[in-house]
Amino acid sequence: MKKITFLILGDLHGSMPKFHTQNFDAIICPGDICGDDIRTAFYSHKDEISDEGGVSDDMDWDEISLQKGRKVLEYLNSLNKPVFLVPGNWDHTPYRDGMGPYILDPEINPWEKIKVGLENIYDVEYTKAEFEGIAIVGHGSTSSPEPLELEEDTNEEELDSRELFFRHRFAELNTFMQEESKPTILISHNAPYGTKLDLIQNEKSYAHGEHYGSGLTRVLIDENQPLLCISGHIHEGVGQEVLGKTTCINSGFKGDINVIVEIDVEQKKIIHVEFLGHSADND
Repeated sequence: MKKITFLILGDLHGSMPKFHTQNFDAIICPGDICGDDIRTAFYSHKDEISDEGGVSDDMDWDEISLQKGRKVLEYLNSLNKPVFLVPGNWDHTPYRDGMGPYILDPEINPWEKIKVGLENIYDVEYTKAEFEGIAIVGHGSTSSPEPLELEEDTNEEELDSRELFFRHRFAELNTFMQEESKPTILISHNAPYGTKLDLIQNEKSYAHGEHYGSGLTRVLIDENQPLLCISGHIHEGVGQEVLGKTTCINSGFKGDINVIVEIDVEQKKIIHVEFLGHSADND
């Protein structure tokens, strides 16, 4: 039996992860690597909100966020094991939520810039990688359900830029997965739509009681049945759920939780899942 063990670290938000085990072959991070200090600034009574909606102080919050993200990536890179990831909605991609251009130039895209020179960091967003006989594809950057309920014959000229962006991204990922015969892992920043992993339980949230996961991810799972889907974003949705033949995992928040997934590559099956650390839940 050829067994591969992945350590999964959920949304780190600029924090260094806590390791509850050293027994793993590779790391998976489903996004939100950079800091979220601006969140605290917005909700602090000490700061006033400007007329433009920003925090009226002299702090460069974007730069602070990016610096924290770079430090996290440098630390993960120093472990000398492959780290597969996608960006999340805090990771400063100009195309976040499909609202900007898809730019891979590190001189323009801050997310690309903070990865430069880190040889063990593999960003798999909208591409495919292979590790020890396992295919890995990724979908990140989004924080809310994508507009996927579109008729197949809809003329692209009738779509707005966000709809067009996600139609093209779905087509790319769907092709990767349809052509793949290896056991496949889908890394998605947002949890698959319509599961216990994407249910908003925060009573203070405007979306309380609603499912707020990724429609694109859910369709990819339903149509292709990858072996595993790794996600985060919905912090209260930590746990796992099975959709057909796909084990879906919401991996938690701030690195307090380590999720261990062991895969039998030859049999193309998951042989062990374990949640380790504070507030771990594997119901």
